[in-house]
Amino acid sequence: IHLGAALLLLIAILWIALEYLRDLKSAPKPAGRTIGFVALIYVQMLLGALVAGLHAGLIYNTWPDMNGRLFPEDAFYYAPWWSNFFDNPGLTQFNHRLLAYVIAGATVAVYLNAIRRGPGVAKNTGKAVTMLVAIQIFLGIVTLLFQAPLSLSAIHQTVAALLFCTAVWHAHELRKA
Repeated sequence: IHLGAALLLLIAILWIALEYLRDLKSAPKPAGRTIGFVALIYVQMLLGALVAGLHAGLIYNTWPDMNGRLFPEDAFYYAPWWSNFFDNPGLTQFNHRLLAYVIAGATVAVYLNAIRRGPGVAKNTGKAVTMLVAIQIFLGIVTLLFQAPLSLSAIHQTVAALLFCTAVWHAHELRKA
């Protein structure tokens, strides 16, 4: 909850700063799909916090499978069943991986949309989002394969925050498109 509130405060501050810096106060609101993409990254960061808190990066250290399986073997071990989404390290890591794949696919749409409709800065922020997603996926895989050393984990979290801010900036820039 603390991270979620902090991220919401971060994007509120960033959005207001962009309003002053880019002078787009009269521009329309960003498209729902752009906000949806930012929301996906937000949820992914919260899932990443669960992965870190549960030390889920120390298990299932293979990729693209999970120790030879598609789905973790103890995914719904705890009762009640819904608590597994928050307390089960294997299922938490699976959900974090799954949403990473969704974000990778959505990034293609963000990139193509930025190239087609975006003005100059929006094209650049769209490219930056795409590049950061690629870096973030690479870092996530390497962090997992090396069993989440602190240095790689910290870099992975830092790039996540940078990606989140860049996605918000991109949404802001698309307002005038």
